[in-house]
Amino acid sequence: MTQSNFSLNFKFNFCALALSLAALIPCLSWADPVSTTGSFPASATVVQPLTIAGASTLSFGSFVAGHGGTVTIPSTTPYTRTSTSLVTASPLVLVASNSGGVSTISISGIEGTTYTVTLPGVPTTLSSGTGGATMSITKITSNLTDLAGTIPAAGAQTFQVGGTLAVAKDQISGVYSGTLPITIAYQ
Repeated sequence: MTQSNFSLNFKFNFCALALSLAALIPCLSWADPVSTTGSFPASATVVQPLTIAGASTLSFGSFVAGHGGTVTIPSTTPYTRTSTSLVTASPLVLVASNSGGVSTISISGIEGTTYTVTLPGVPTTLSSGTGGATMSITKITSNLTDLAGTIPAAGAQTFQVGGTLAVAKDQISGVYSGTLPITIAYQ
């Protein structure tokens, strides 16, 4: 092969290769992307909110403070109010004519759904209008197992809340009251 044939052959092969690559590059770099479209379902369900349909007062009843102690209303019905005294010689005396009462709370919601109850933290303060006197609820209890339940077929359920009230020595006489927050939520 002569040099002129070789040069011509090389130029021809090189040009052929360059044209082949030039033809291939647009196919690779400007190709339309492969894509597809589809759909998926979506939904939402609005449910009846849980409501507190009624709540009676947790009442520790009437008592004579003496040297102080505690008054307890259990979270069961029927209940028996009890007391402890700090000093035996001057006990806290329960007055039978006002024995207090457990708080009964009624809730309503969707049949068969479960809910949880969050009771107020302790201590929770009860206040009197007399000289700013206070007493503390030091324990709050419920008759619900694990503070949870299931709404029955009737769509409403009740449960009870009790507690223990700490009474100071020579507690100032008067009517003491407060508000106890409670949270009920679907599980």
